[in-house]
Parts: sequence; C-alpha cells; structure tokens
Amino acid sequence: MSEKLVPSNVFNYLIRVTNELFPPQRVQRARNRDIIYQVLRVLRYGVPWRDTGKEGRYSWQTVYRRFCAFVKKDIIHKTWIRVIERYTHHKNEENKQHFQNLFVDTTFIKNIGGIDCIGRNSTDRGRKATKVSIVCDENRIVLGCYASPCSHDTKLVESTLDSMPFDLKQVRKRKVTYLVADKAYASYKLSDRLGTRNIHLITEKKKNQRRHTNAACARPSARIKLAKRCTVEHSFAIMKRFKRIARREERYCTQYMAFFYLGLIIRTTKQIPPSIIF
Repeated sequence: MSEKLVPSNVFNYLIRVTNELFPPQRVQRARNRDIIYQVLRVLRYGVPWRDTGKEGRYSWQTVYRRFCAFVKKDIIHKTWIRVIERYTHHKNEENKQHFQNLFVDTTFIKNIGGIDCIGRNSTDRGRKATKVSIVCDENRIVLGCYASPCSHDTKLVESTLDSMPFDLKQVRKRKVTYLVADKAYASYKLSDRLGTRNIHLITEKKKNQRRHTNAACARPSARIKLAKRCTVEHSFAIMKRFKRIARREERYCTQYMAFFYLGLIIRTTKQIPPSIIF
C-alpha cells in the first residue's frame, strides 16, 4: 500500500529514522509505521485529518496527535538534515566544483486555515498567504527553505542561506559561490551583504538601474548562469505536486513546514542514487 505513495526504500528509511528519534514506548499502541502511512496520504492527496481514521486501525485524533509530537520534537526536519548531510558528503568525495552555482526564489502559498506567519499576496488581490523561499543547486536538490510573512524577497535571502544544514564556506573551501536570482533580488545592499559571505549575486539589470548589481553580473558567463535559473522554478513545480504543500491548511507554520520537509525528503531520495542515502 505504501508503494503507491512513496517507494518502499524511502518508506522504510522514514520508519527507521523515526523509530530511532522517536522510539516506541510500552504504553504506545499506535505504531509509527501506520502513523507515517496516514501522514503520507495527507501530504500526497490532501486527505482531511478526519478521514485518516477510516482506512487505518486508529482514530484520526491518534494520527494527528502523533504528527504533532513529530513536529514538536522536530523529527521530520532532523530526517531531512540527515539526507542533505549525506548528499553533501557524497559531493565532497567527488572532488568536483559542487555548489558553485546556487539558485534562489520565493513563492506564495495560499493560506486557508493558518493563524501565524501570514501576509498579503499582492498577486492574488491581497489575499492571505505565506511566502516560502528556497535555495537549490543545479541538480534541483533543495538545500534550504524558509517560511515567512509576505516580506520582500531581498529580506529572505540570508535566512534562507542560514537554513542550510551545512556551512557553505567550509564546503566550498572559501571558493566563490554564485547565487542566481531574478530581477526582484537586484539590490546593491544585498549584493554587499552577500559579498561578506564570499557569495556573488547574479541578477539581471532593472530598467531603472544605471549599472549592474556587481561586476559578476556584467561578465559573459552571467548570461549562461541566468539561463539555468529555471531550475528553482522546476523545484517549486515538483514540490507543489503534493496537495498539502500547494496550499496551507495547517493552523501553525511549524506543521506546514513539517509537510514541506517531508516532501523534500521524498523528492531528494528519488533524485539521489539509493547507494548514497540507504
């Protein structure tokens, strides 16, 4: 049954890590295997919580409370960190120029039942929404994500980079990293702040700008990097295939981000060779 939601090796990996971080207790009747299966149904198909108890042997209150326990102990986020750390370790062993080009972008998530981390979506007649920012590499592997109210894109870059579970300077060994973004990120102040991190911002020049954001944007190689910016757009399109990520129905932002990290685990383990993770 779980193979319809995720591959069997991914499902077994989730169960193994969850049992390690959240060990079963004697009083605990519901197995983590059954709870994870119901949570994956909610993630993939957007099943309401009240319908999770109809198919399984447990009530929907049991499934929801166990999911809240996972969120409170940050189990899903820690699992995603393990996956990214193994992916980073594999890239270090390849002796290639990994993470030389990173791509960043934001998207609006329509809000239905949330009460925190909410702003106004200017592209949807000012309706309530949550803004999610991600940074990914050339392989469409999301390395960091950050949710906030609908702030400007330039204010979310540092927080998104800080959400990556590794130090970029140590991984890059103090080499230059290029951060490719769209015109919304064309800011001289942002370029100066990223320069202290040894990161060069690559954006197109706005019409009202007299000069490029920095010297790296004026190089011929910048056009090649900007042509690959659709990578981050494809990452958003892949993540929004999960119904629970495409729109926010959770009351708290931590619960929504738990679903987002769970979707990242599924997509990352599918894109990376199994020998690296399992």
